[in-house]
Amino acid sequence: RMATLDQLDRVLAQLAEGVRARGGQVFFAATAEEANEYVLALARKHAVQRVVKGKSMLSAEIGIDTALSAAGIEVVETDLGEYIVQLAGSTASHIIAPCIHMDRQQIGRLFAERLGIPYTDDPPTLTRAARKALREKLLTADMGLTGCNIACAETGQISLVSNEGNIRMATTMPKLHVALMGMERVAATLEDQRELLQLLTQGAALQKLSTYVSFVGGPRRAGDPDGPDEFHLVIVDNGRSRILADPEFREVLACIRCGACLNICPVYGRIGGHAYGSPYSGPIGAVVTPLLKGVNLHADLCKGETLCGACRDVCPVENDLPRMLLALRHKLAYGDPGWQVRPHNRLEGVGFKLWQRLIDRPSLYAAVLRLLGGLQRPFTGPEGLIGRLPGWSGWTEARDLVPLAATSFRERWRTLHRHHRPDRVVMGQGVSVGSTQESLVPEPLRSGLDLVKEPALQPTWEALIASTDDEATLRTIASRSREDQLDLLRQLHDNAGVLGLKIHTCAALTAAAACIAAIARESAPEFSVTREIVCHDHPLLQALQLEHLLAGEITVHLTRQGDSEIRQHTQDSYIGVTAPAWGIAESATLVQLTRPGQPRSTSLVPSIHIAVLSLSRLVATLAEAYALIRREPKVDSLVFISGPSKTADIEACMVLGAHGPRAMHLIVVTEASADGPAV
Repeated sequence: RMATLDQLDRVLAQLAEGVRARGGQVFFAATAEEANEYVLALARKHAVQRVVKGKSMLSAEIGIDTALSAAGIEVVETDLGEYIVQLAGSTASHIIAPCIHMDRQQIGRLFAERLGIPYTDDPPTLTRAARKALREKLLTADMGLTGCNIACAETGQISLVSNEGNIRMATTMPKLHVALMGMERVAATLEDQRELLQLLTQGAALQKLSTYVSFVGGPRRAGDPDGPDEFHLVIVDNGRSRILADPEFREVLACIRCGACLNICPVYGRIGGHAYGSPYSGPIGAVVTPLLKGVNLHADLCKGETLCGACRDVCPVENDLPRMLLALRHKLAYGDPGWQVRPHNRLEGVGFKLWQRLIDRPSLYAAVLRLLGGLQRPFTGPEGLIGRLPGWSGWTEARDLVPLAATSFRERWRTLHRHHRPDRVVMGQGVSVGSTQESLVPEPLRSGLDLVKEPALQPTWEALIASTDDEATLRTIASRSREDQLDLLRQLHDNAGVLGLKIHTCAALTAAAACIAAIARESAPEFSVTREIVCHDHPLLQALQLEHLLAGEITVHLTRQGDSEIRQHTQDSYIGVTAPAWGIAESATLVQLTRPGQPRSTSLVPSIHIAVLSLSRLVATLAEAYALIRREPKVDSLVFISGPSKTADIEACMVLGAHGPRAMHLIVVTEASADGPAV
């Protein structure tokens, strides 16, 4: 991450060049106002009436919702958690789980009031109500507005991560897709992007891979029924370049927004996300928000953390947030003209200097404690608490204070030591802290970060974009025996169950066709009104001859390129049948490429997704899949699919079918001639 940040200007230039080569448009916004004006201008140009949004903290940072609403444009959050807090007129309280502060009863009452449904506190019922309300808006919106998890300069694409499927819909169904991206959210190569993706999904939800990982970088091709007519990437600075220029804080730009630091932080766990007054809460918010919006303005954030170090220990990119919190406190204590920080409270600084001198003298410290212990007695109530404190009424106006202990820890330790006298006391390895303020704050790590003074220490652009040698990986894939492939199939079975992915093994294409027909007949009473299914125009699926097998029972539509009615047929169908390019055994993931005649919506809009995969196209790991993807430079978009759509936003109760398919079947055909090999 730091190597990429050191070459960020060149990495972003490569990304912009790649997006434009795909037919997309790129705009660099120096400020929030510039980003908002660009999006508003696009909305006016295209007469946008409704915008559907994927979850994006950057959009909250720049205030795009307010700007669009002020222009008379309806803005709809489509992530279930974000939709709930939007209905409540509130804001997200967690990076990953926006409505974690609300229980199911509160959400039930909210839905009864705002959606007009009978009251229920059942998460699956509430999820289905949200799906119904949002489905119509997703299918008819004029603009899809998303963030960007990780962009890849090598391919000229952004990647978007979700479990619900709403982001896929917001980037697939509207005619205009606008992606907002913080300038630091980019990887130089596909290999870097893969590593960050796995860190993100594991750090956010302990998943091997999220349900949907979409790669997009341009508009749809002529003749494709879905995908946007225009794709715009807005790369936002809004104070990030200033952080990048400071060696003391640039490390924070390596953050991948997984939310792991929030989940471990004792302060966040006690006060919740709203107390931070920013889209970025928890330890990362305590650093990022002051740097972006003003250290003095958000002084309480960096002063309120415990510095316990749990956030640093859990961080997948090893961001040293405690060090940066200390550095911010140093600026608040002594000022910093470069950041326009004035000392937050000079009297407080004097007080801490007196405190330092006091604790450097143990005997004096003990004497002062005894004196204060005597002075507190008149103010200690019968419950043993201090209910009022003259001169400090603000502290005791809404709380009682615990008085100083009658015996100090040092005295208790000495007493314990005298009575037990252990042969040896083993102490944990500590950190030696000197008596000067400078020793509390590490010197900025300037060596190797100054692009002008130390160019020899910087990684070259050529080193960053050097292609990974995939030949060995491709040879491994090509050399697998049938027994090896069957071992991968067993691994796929083991990993699929927890994802809600149902796997069927068929020896031949005829058996696969019969399996699809059986699923279609069994599912029709529950899911179907029109008794229609839609099927990718793919050689493997054409060989199944489903239209003849189901003739007279269920209508089968092939997604032929240029068919103007296929979008409506897709919306009317209860099953979508696809032929993924590859399957990944370690995460039970399918890699679906967008090609002419194989649109995105087939695996997304119908209630059931059936995928047909040849055993020979099963690979072991995500790294192997990336080696194969790198050989497909002309693919406009692709998606990793790991099971049906799902959400756990309501009290962490897992519900299938949040926005996309409610059920998913994978039919693996073991017949050698069923399809070509992976390589």
